[in-house]
Amino acid sequence: MAAERKSPSESFEAIFDTLNRMDEQFDRMDERLDRIDQNCANITARMSASDYNDIARIQNSLLRGPNDAITPLRNPSTNAAIPAFPATPGAINQLPAAAVNTLLTALEQRTDGSIAARRERIGIAIGLAVKRNVSEAP
Repeated sequence: MAAERKSPSESFEAIFDTLNRMDEQFDRMDERLDRIDQNCANITARMSASDYNDIARIQNSLLRGPNDAITPLRNPSTNAAIPAFPATPGAINQLPAAAVNTLLTALEQRTDGSIAARRERIGIAIGLAVKRNVSEAP
């Protein structure tokens, strides 16, 4: 049984179909590589923020007075500066509830509890030596 020969147009059509499938596979691989690149960028941002925030927390742990300058932390996910970061430990106690929640969210901390407990949580999250006086128990 002899193999059936395809006409030139059928051969070209088969080649084009194969090329189209390969092109689709390359497109999917490009999309995967883009997702991998984005994941690497996200990991790099988180690592940079973590390194920066570790040093900021150490510096903040050395503060002794309510008017000492706080070293602001960065957003743990994006490594971006956190807007309206309190300048001093005393400023934390002056933050209104909405600003407290915004800051806790930016620091990826819980926002439940009394305003005093949330302000204390900010101090702990940024490395201040906080004397515990508010119960975190639900």
